[in-house]
Amino acid sequence: MTKAKLSELQKCGLCRDSIQHHRNLLTFSALRTPILIRKFTVPLLASLLLMISWLFSCQPTSKAIDDQQNLKELTQLLIGDYNNQKQHSINASIPQTELHICTVWEERNAETWLYMEQVIVGDAKQPKREVIQSQIHKLEIVNQGLYQSIIYDLPELGNSSENYAGSCQQQGYFDNITPDSLTQASTGCILFVRKIADGYYRGGTREGTCFGSDTTVAITTELEIFEDKIIYWDRYFDMDGKQMVGNNLGSILLDRSF
Repeated sequence: MTKAKLSELQKCGLCRDSIQHHRNLLTFSALRTPILIRKFTVPLLASLLLMISWLFSCQPTSKAIDDQQNLKELTQLLIGDYNNQKQHSINASIPQTELHICTVWEERNAETWLYMEQVIVGDAKQPKREVIQSQIHKLEIVNQGLYQSIIYDLPELGNSSENYAGSCQQQGYFDNITPDSLTQASTGCILFVRKIADGYYRGGTREGTCFGSDTTVAITTELEIFEDKIIYWDRYFDMDGKQMVGNNLGSILLDRSF
């Protein structure tokens, strides 16, 4: 065998060794790559899933958004001046009543507070106007589509709630009063209303939860709220379930006057 032939064969042998070496490297890399991918992919996926979950938890759900919008709608439906002049003109036995509702402490953006004043309007026999109720109501979301109005008594001004009469017409009247100074009404009455349709809410007190100053007297209130009126029916019962006082003729229909 010539030296040239031998040299050529040796070169071929080196090529084969080199090729085999590279094949071994590729095989090792191929075997190791999934391990590396698995090693780094699993923590990466976990981090991505955690981040996505956190982002979604920070976003308000559509139900929560709806409840906030409904609470605003309910507030706007309640605010205003109401009277039952039409009802009284048809049936004079139903007392002529006014209801005035306005917002207070509007700077407390996360809360909704309303002042409600109910007045019995005098007639020819008794011309004096009588404020029969002056209270603060806090509106809250209970759950989807259900809302509650917690009733609070105002601090005494003098000897009568008459001193709060006309508060809705006096800007800044409640600036010197804070929610901390209020006490929840001793009657325990809470009004619950549910949204039935746009511009219409219905509800009232829950049985056995609302009492007069005398705990032997149970109070029930049925309530309907529309864009142009509020209808309510207050009744008082003794422990035997017999109606004591209240409008036996039915509900009071208060039309919005503005």
